[in-house]
Amino acid sequence: MDMKKTSRLTQDSQKEDLRNLNPATIVDPSLRKQPYPNWPRFFRIVLIRLVGFGLFAFVLMRIDISAMFSMIRSADVSLLLTAIFLTVPFLLIKSWRWMNILKNMDIHISWTQST
Repeated sequence: MDMKKTSRLTQDSQKEDLRNLNPATIVDPSLRKQPYPNWPRFFRIVLIRLVGFGLFAFVLMRIDISAMFSMIRSADVSLLLTAIFLTVPFLLIKSWRWMNILKNMDIHISWTQST
C-alpha cells in the first residue's frame, strides 16, 4: 500500500477515535473523587439552592429597593429596549463562534446544542 494512503488512513482512524471518545472513560472510575462522597445527591442540591437563595436575600436586604425602582423608572427606555433586543443576536454570534471552534476540532454540533 502507498505510504501516503497508509498515513491518511491512520489519521482518519485517529480522528474517528477522538470523536467517539467518552470523557467518562478517560479516567479510571476508582480514581475519580466525588466532591462529597457521603452526602446524598438530593441533600447537596437542596443545600446549593438554599445557599443561593440566602445570598440573594442577603443582597436584597442590603440595597434600597425604592432607590433601585426610581433609578429604573428614570432610565432611558430606548437604551433598555436596545439592550434587550441585542441580547439575542449576541447569543447567536457567540454560538456560531463556538460551533466554528468545535468544527475545527472535528466536533460537529447543531445550533440547538451550541446555544
